[in-house]
Amino acid sequence: MTEKIFYEDPYKKEIDSIIVDIVDNKVILDKTIFYPQAAGEPGDTGFIENYKVIDTQKQGDTIFHILEQKPNLKKGQKVKCRINWERRYRLMKMHTASHLLLNVCQLIFGKNIRVTGSNIDEHKSRIDLDYKPIIDQEKRQELENKCNEFIKKNLEMKIWWDPERIGYRWTKIDDLNQIPCGGLHIKNLGEIKKFRIIRRLSKGKGKQRLEFEAI
Repeated sequence: MTEKIFYEDPYKKEIDSIIVDIVDNKVILDKTIFYPQAAGEPGDTGFIENYKVIDTQKQGDTIFHILEQKPNLKKGQKVKCRINWERRYRLMKMHTASHLLLNVCQLIFGKNIRVTGSNIDEHKSRIDLDYKPIIDQEKRQELENKCNEFIKKNLEMKIWWDPERIGYRWTKIDDLNQIPCGGLHIKNLGEIKKFRIIRRLSKGKGKQRLEFEAI
């Protein structure tokens, strides 16, 4: 099983690893800083030696680093790995912002509002909500203002593993609601320089989508 260094330190940009196996253009490492696609968050990109990593995926307990081409590398070889940090950091901010937005939605609209889906992207992210009243421009501005108010307070993002359920991970912004999540996050909200709700979309009766950005 690959050691998940990205959980130990999501800010780590480079690492030396040993190749465990190679399957066509997919490389398996003994340890990795590359986050595999999960929790609505895309897989990391970057480089293993001079080979471009175009995606990172997980199948069972195996993490595959998918290269742009089949590499001239060998099992047991020590390799230098480096992630596309600018992209990773943007995704971390987006993911934490999605948790913040959900919390603020529950503060303003009530705890019965439910998330039915989400997608984290480096340019534009979204959360889908099960909520009947239309979230109009006035309400969207209220949500955006409240999120930015929390951001200015530099609130801490707390992360811990559930002691009673193996592999279950919790996140919590300050004293807001805790949310189960296996994704990567920033340490505190103050790392977000700008948060903006881009638009609202209808996704059917009683279902709405909020698109946002956090940079």
